[in-house]
This record gives sequence, C-alpha cells and structure tokens, in this order.
Amino acid sequence: MIIKVKGAVDRLMLNRMKLACGFFAQKLFKKQMLPYVQFNVIIQKKLITSGCCGPIDPSRPREFEIEIRQQSRMAMLTILAHEMIHCKQFAYGELKEKYIKQNHVMLWKGEIFSNDIDYWDQPWEIEAYGLENSLVAKFLKETQTYAYFGQKVKDWSLS
Repeated sequence: MIIKVKGAVDRLMLNRMKLACGFFAQKLFKKQMLPYVQFNVIIQKKLITSGCCGPIDPSRPREFEIEIRQQSRMAMLTILAHEMIHCKQFAYGELKEKYIKQNHVMLWKGEIFSNDIDYWDQPWEIEAYGLENSLVAKFLKETQTYAYFGQKVKDWSLS
C-alpha cells in the first residue's frame, strides 16, 4: 500500500493522517488487495465540500485521490474515514460512476441512481456515515492518539 499526504500543516499532522489512512485501509480492504492500493490524500484550505474522493482510473480502481478541506484535526480524521469507505466501495465495484445517454449516474451494487436522489438517501452515503465513527473510535483507541485529535478517552470508551 502506498499513502501520500500533501498539504498537512506540519510533519506530525502528515504522519497522523498517513497512520490513519493505513489503519482505515487495513480495516476496510482485504489483505490480498492492500499491496495494490494507493491513496493520495490532499488537504486544501479552499475546498467547496468537506471532502471528496474518487479513483484515478475508474476502470481499475486501485489508486485514489482523497481531498479534505483543512479544518479541525478531528473533523479531518472523520472525513478521511468517510472518504476511505468510498474508496472501498469503488475498489470492490460496489459504487461506480457511469454516463448513460450523456447523463451522469451512480451505480450502487448494480442499481442505477440518478443525480436527483437526495444526498441523505444515497445508499453509499448511508454506509459511509454509518461506519465512519466506528472506524475513528477504533483508530483513536488502538493508536492512543486521543490527545492529538483533541479528544478525551472517556468520550470514546464504553466503560
């Protein structure tokens, strides 16, 4: 697996984002695929959305570009988890972008969804929002990076 991070405010943030990206990839991708994936994470000050991602080559989705708007460390960590879930969806063919009769559509597990579907009703977003917090919680717990991300252990532990 190759992970590249650009635009981090300092070396520590760059290293934490690489660590998180690798952690999320190990949780989302099968071991057999990990050696063949690449993630290019770009942190930008001016990005319209909080984050977005997509495969570099949609016909063989193994290299991904993930853009994240610069904001709080915790927000960027959560957005990274969310976008990594989309990378998994693209890599395993669950989510595909297509043009049918010059109309941009998304295919989710073979079913066509037009762009007029409400964002919150899109099944790929439902999955991503549903999984992002558990990925973040596991990352914070297993790497003990609560303080760096401005979090308290008690807020993320079940006991």
